[in-house]
Amino acid sequence: MKNNHNKFNRTLNPSGNEPPLSWWKFKKNRYITINHPSITTKEKCAFKVETILSPQENQTLEALTRTLQTSKRDAVRIAIYELGKDVLKAENLLKYANKETKERGHTSRSVECTCRVIKTEKESAKEIAKTFEISEKEAVRLCIIWLGRKLNEINFKLTKCKRIGQEQLAREWSKEYDGSGSKLKKLKEASHAAYEVAAEKAQSEVQKRQEAAEQMKWMAGAGEYQLTGDFESDLNRFILIEDMEEEERMDKEFEQMVIDENIKNEREKAVQRILFFNPMFDREMAEDWVDENEREKKEKEELDDWLENATDEEMIDKDWEEFFIYRCGYYVLEPIWANEKDYKEQAKRKPNETAQQYEARAYPPEY
Repeated sequence: MKNNHNKFNRTLNPSGNEPPLSWWKFKKNRYITINHPSITTKEKCAFKVETILSPQENQTLEALTRTLQTSKRDAVRIAIYELGKDVLKAENLLKYANKETKERGHTSRSVECTCRVIKTEKESAKEIAKTFEISEKEAVRLCIIWLGRKLNEINFKLTKCKRIGQEQLAREWSKEYDGSGSKLKKLKEASHAAYEVAAEKAQSEVQKRQEAAEQMKWMAGAGEYQLTGDFESDLNRFILIEDMEEEERMDKEFEQMVIDENIKNEREKAVQRILFFNPMFDREMAEDWVDENEREKKEKEELDDWLENATDEEMIDKDWEEFFIYRCGYYVLEPIWANEKDYKEQAKRKPNETAQQYEARAYPPEY
């Protein structure tokens, strides 16, 4: 007998039951990046890259650190590495990285961002700048903007990194769940309706691509869109541009709503943004999302604050390499024990050893 089960309908599984964890609506991207080349390399971060970001671009960078579960420095390094593999992938985003851009969310740049990178990452940033004839600061900014967008694409693959499944994220969230049942019930109640919307959206994808293909051909014939000869690539690029323009339109609508309703409180803006872009959410669900984001941001700020204010001895005990790079300025020269078999033991700070004594032991005068 022919199977008439609609492949686009994921509201119920073939047995007629709701799919496991279908209540989970806080979809987030998280990667395990411990095997990424930028993380595993033993090369010293002896070179500097810098850029300046708008408040929204800085939020993009903060989101990258959460998604990649890394420091801000390593998030920038990963962004440079990934775009460096195929520079032209970011061509459509150049207007956002441009120092003179007027695009919403990319003006009023005042947040300075400086990071230490390895030699190949520095060279990659220079190559990106050379390819697009932009400054190195614009190139680094382009990397951040580009990766910030790509990580939200379901089919994007990050080099040697595993995307954490939503099931695992859902279970981790449920461990902190208060047990009252109210929140979970609301999530489940929204589940079926959300899946129906997703099914309709999936069914419209084929039609959307067909319509986009016709529009692309018309615009190419009118000289308003440049074709490369690779149909799928041209169509994907065309749809990406259309989606970006739609995203900008929605952002403008939301900003106008904020103005019309005179919303001043930043937390309330965040809640309303979630409700605006996720119509299946109720207020309690939106507030839960905002609470989680605020908690993650606070944890990140606390870590950054610790790195900024930790004593030399505390930093040595946590990461002696970071101590030598950021507190002593030894960007290239390795400590005397670097090539010894027992370097891990030698690198440990001795009882009551001061940072000055530790540095002198690592870099004796005769060395």
